[in-house]
Amino acid sequence: MTEVIIAQQPLNFSFEKKSVEEQRPWGWESTIWSTSQFRIDSTTIKDGNYSLSAMCKDKCESESYRYAMEVFDLRGKDIQLNAYIKGKDLKKEGSISISYAYEDSAGSDYLTKEASSEKFTGSFDWTSLSVSMKIPNNAKLVYALVNFNGEGALWVDDLELLVDGISTRELRVEKAFTKDEKNWFRKQVHSFGSALPKKELFSEDINELQFFKEAIGNSRIVALGESTHGTHEFFTLKHKLLQFAVEEMGFRVFAIEDHQLIVRQVDEYIKSGEGDTIKSMSGMFGVWARQEVVDMIEWLKEFNQKNPDDMVSFIGFDIQDVNPSIESLENFLKIQDADLFDEIEPSLTKLRAHAKNIFFVQDTLQKQGWIDDARVIFDRISAKKENWLAQTKTNQERNKVLYGIQYVKLIVQFFQEGLHNGQMLYRDEAMAENLSWYLENIQPKGKVIVWAHDVHISRGECPVNEYNMHSGKSMGSFLAKKYKEDFKSFGLSTFTGTYSAFKTYSYKELIESPLFESPEGTIEEVLHQIAIEINKPNLYLPLNNSEIWLDKPVPVRFANHVSFDYSFWPRFVIPNQFDGIFFIDQTTAALLIK
Repeated sequence: MTEVIIAQQPLNFSFEKKSVEEQRPWGWESTIWSTSQFRIDSTTIKDGNYSLSAMCKDKCESESYRYAMEVFDLRGKDIQLNAYIKGKDLKKEGSISISYAYEDSAGSDYLTKEASSEKFTGSFDWTSLSVSMKIPNNAKLVYALVNFNGEGALWVDDLELLVDGISTRELRVEKAFTKDEKNWFRKQVHSFGSALPKKELFSEDINELQFFKEAIGNSRIVALGESTHGTHEFFTLKHKLLQFAVEEMGFRVFAIEDHQLIVRQVDEYIKSGEGDTIKSMSGMFGVWARQEVVDMIEWLKEFNQKNPDDMVSFIGFDIQDVNPSIESLENFLKIQDADLFDEIEPSLTKLRAHAKNIFFVQDTLQKQGWIDDARVIFDRISAKKENWLAQTKTNQERNKVLYGIQYVKLIVQFFQEGLHNGQMLYRDEAMAENLSWYLENIQPKGKVIVWAHDVHISRGECPVNEYNMHSGKSMGSFLAKKYKEDFKSFGLSTFTGTYSAFKTYSYKELIESPLFESPEGTIEEVLHQIAIEINKPNLYLPLNNSEIWLDKPVPVRFANHVSFDYSFWPRFVIPNQFDGIFFIDQTTAALLIK
């Protein structure tokens, strides 16, 4: 039997492990948004191969470099942080500190408390320093910090954490599941074979996925998530499940987390068969520019060619670009109502200009004015709806009118999201509205497979919003409230592996990023143990009949399209998020387009 590795959160306090960015030590991050002054240093060290350095000569910012620590082993404990520092011409100070975050008495905001070591200035050789702090039981997160303030150079090395006097190099993330709880998982899971789709599903494939058919039941909206963007096995498995839903269950709509209008060119391609797959994907989010998605689109085209009277539609529901919406509205109005186009074109031109600055403008009153301007256009065009629809003679003409009004709705949604400076506080609600709009207006009897991140498709049904993904305001939460049992949500997770991701949020370099092994106390780690024991790497865990002990927040991996060092900070009540979880034990990065 293969050895089961129990992962914890390591403390990279010797700075020996690099992040994928090379100059940053694994797990450490700056507290400022501008370019950090901290770097890994291989020239001035106390022990090992690397130290942490911070240097600045002019226009220096006060900056702290921090390491977030899991709080499970620290609550109620006395902790001490020791370090060695070295300075050269430090004008102000270099120090270390400990801080923790906790909720206020009303539970409405997070507060922090911090304890700092002695502050050093000038030039000095390696010198020890320390700071101590009692961590209360209500602490949510604990940080170790290195502080640099002012001109000069600072080096730090050999940090050490003492917990009640005991030197600690790793921290538990959560209490492990008990033996009885693990046995419950073993009894519940279904194993399945390959995560790869096939040109044609055979009887053994269909029989193997009957558990998925039973989990869906008569639901009309079935959402397939992913705990990372950019995982090969997640993409191929979702292709396989889509194929099964289309061929065996009559699903005829595929909806992806992308702009509602951009993907219409993919829809046209898979229905006409004319053009090129990759060209049809132009403008889609970069995370979907992968060979697995190309293969899925080509399969949809082939299915439609074989079933010209029963085609699958390819749609989007996202709002993150206003230009396609404005351009589509202009083209629609030029034909539908030229006089109305002339009337509102100046306003559209202004909105297009405002959109370029929407995430840089801080004046909420000004942004609210842009929303109001967009709503005036929406009201003006909506007033024409009934008259326009009365003049239509075909379903195609009717849909053109409905889309014409939807173009304006997308414009309003874009500026509504911009009110929050791109914090995605409204985006999920808008995505749910757009998916519902399509199902109610374009295909009122259609059954849809939804493809998006776990965060977006989660049901968000825990009474405590803190323990819901996206604080209970996910697209899936709105769909679950509206459609109830007609909506099903399935998460996709893994124990470890790699995924295709950008190095940083600068989006400049795509890499094969490692995934930290799921630590003890996570559902992924229990499923990993089971996968090893039964020698079945692919599992499905139904959650509709979970035990009461599972209705507690557990650590969950979050990784989107950017590389994460350690990604188990969120705590969610999983049965309130998903109807089931598909688990792939070891995953690999999604493939670049051939």
